[in-house]
Amino acid sequence: MDGENKNKKPNNHNREPEEKYENNSSRGCLFPIFLLLVCVIIFVGSFTIFASFMSDHSFNDLLSFIKGEEIVEDDTEETTENSNYIDSNSLLNKAENGLYNTERTGVISQFSLGTNTMKIYDIENKSSVTLSFNNQTELKDENGSEITITKIKEGDTVVFIYDEDRTLLSIQLNPDAEELTSLAVTVNTSRKLITIGNDVFKYNNNTVFRYNGSVLSPSDITEYDIITVKAIDYDAWGVIMEKCHGTLKFTNYENITDAAYSVDEGSFTEIPEDGLLYLTEGVHTITVQSPSISDYTGKFVIKANTEAEINLANVQFLRGSLIVDTAATEAALYVDGVQKSLRNPMFLDYGSHRLTLTKYGESVTKYITIDKEHTETSINF
Repeated sequence: MDGENKNKKPNNHNREPEEKYENNSSRGCLFPIFLLLVCVIIFVGSFTIFASFMSDHSFNDLLSFIKGEEIVEDDTEETTENSNYIDSNSLLNKAENGLYNTERTGVISQFSLGTNTMKIYDIENKSSVTLSFNNQTELKDENGSEITITKIKEGDTVVFIYDEDRTLLSIQLNPDAEELTSLAVTVNTSRKLITIGNDVFKYNNNTVFRYNGSVLSPSDITEYDIITVKAIDYDAWGVIMEKCHGTLKFTNYENITDAAYSVDEGSFTEIPEDGLLYLTEGVHTITVQSPSISDYTGKFVIKANTEAEINLANVQFLRGSLIVDTAATEAALYVDGVQKSLRNPMFLDYGSHRLTLTKYGESVTKYITIDKEHTETSINF
């Protein structure tokens, strides 16, 4: 018993230190983990600060910082950007300087005597420039003779020189430009072509179209308008409508046989079915002829995009006498359905007429033409 007890005591002695060792071992494992976590936090923070520093500074700045030296801000990039900006402006200035005091070719797109300015599209440089002019500006026509400023208009092709202040030094109507004025001009808006006779000109978005100082649409031009085209090498730069068109409507002409008209002593043409004529604005002389009337002549003022009327109700119809000879003295005579006397001559308008003679239910019809002062005819059953 005593031996057994003696053997047990050492066991109890040995167990107590084991428990203490197990507790100390658990505490020892937590400390390295805490230390590792602190190191991670310090590393992440340091890396973030380093990354932020390097985003704004160079490697040389880092070395200077480590050595304790003062960091000098590097403005090379900003200087480069400013340098590029200055270089761009410099190039633009140089480009514009190349246009100063040199002879240019263009077309006048805007012109104002009130402000003494004009806007000119530079054909060679493909850009517009607004220039001022004064009493010192030289003004010349195509032949180099001096002219007044009123001789220059929008749509003119010109040769011009201006200085760095954009003051017009000289301007001359282009001596190399071609100028054609014509009626019956046709415009193909889909292909941007203008045809005058056998000549075809190309226009573009910078071509100046004008009518009475206002902007004109190419689609408004008809074959009845008078058009001036100002071109260089078949490129139309100025298109001016000199005279627009209006209409003249014939009324009360239906009873005039074979009526024909002429404009301004031109050739005679049959009056159209709708009775409408398209004429350029201005005063026109209209003459109407027919075998059945005296010649009618009148003057009419045609205004742009308006309609005038030519009323033929009061024309003088030509008349001739008709005598009908017949043995049927008791018969009734009808001329164009109206009963007439067989005993007296009748006066009829020039032209074709239907004669009908009736007696005792029988009738006979004959057509005659009155085209002279006296006519005689005979009708018998």
